[in-house]
Amino acid sequence: MHAIDFLRHTPVWVYAVLLALLFLGGLQLRTRQRRLNSLLLIALGFGTWSVAGVLSSLGHGPAGAWVLLAWVASALAVAWLGQAGFARGVQRSPSGQGLVIAGSGWPLAAMLGIFCLRYAMGAGVAVGAAWLKAPATPWVLSALLGAASGVFLA
Repeated sequence: MHAIDFLRHTPVWVYAVLLALLFLGGLQLRTRQRRLNSLLLIALGFGTWSVAGVLSSLGHGPAGAWVLLAWVASALAVAWLGQAGFARGVQRSPSGQGLVIAGSGWPLAAMLGIFCLRYAMGAGVAVGAAWLKAPATPWVLSALLGAASGVFLA
């Protein structure tokens, strides 16, 4: 199966999700003011989407808990490392009602990273790809999805 065949057989809703992510990620390129609860909802939403991919595609069998642990460890590591870099671009809003966040490409990159990994995993499952059965695959994909989610926790 060629790459173009994957694109032809991709459901239309997947392209709608991609366009929505590009739009939302594009908004993150501008400096904006957000309430803390909306930031937490974004982190929770992308974290849930990411971990759902881990559990649905990779978390089967006795290694499932370890794969989930790899996701958590990766997400927390990136969040911790990102605190220093991302915190410089975050200030309390003048009204004290929220945060002023400097524009950045990191959220867009994280959104597209999660999307691309989830797409590759779904396509791999659909065609029974051998690479999904490799011993390291669940660990690597889980850590990558966790790292992308960690950007939102930072």
